[in-house]
Amino acid sequence: MSRSFAFVAFSFLALCSCTLFFGKGNGIYFDTHSKNVIANHTIRRLTVDVENGELYSFELRDHRKGSDTINIEKLPAGYVVNRIDYKNYSQTTDQPFKIRPNIRFTIQHHSNGDAASCSLTYDVDSSGTIIRSGY
Repeated sequence: MSRSFAFVAFSFLALCSCTLFFGKGNGIYFDTHSKNVIANHTIRRLTVDVENGELYSFELRDHRKGSDTINIEKLPAGYVVNRIDYKNYSQTTDQPFKIRPNIRFTIQHHSNGDAASCSLTYDVDSSGTIIRSGY
């Protein structure tokens, strides 16, 4: 009985330590004033999907030091930004996202491949004010 208890206790502690120290997830926060996406660890891959058919992909370049904060309206150092236009079937590089009136966009964080991505959706009204829309 004591061996099985020791095995269960050891397994539980190992699982907790992996979760506490290695399970960083993909949780993010978006500051609507500064336009910064903030994560609890280095952002390796982040996308901004605009309802009008544009997708902006922020990806950490090879052998570069990343950051846990990215301003989605600027070109972050160490990252490549790809803009994909699904309506016109075109792609451009290093063109940052610009928040415009009357759009809806979703920010998705995909850095930790072992965890589910985190999505935040926002609407922008006609005056350019960003409003949290959903999860």
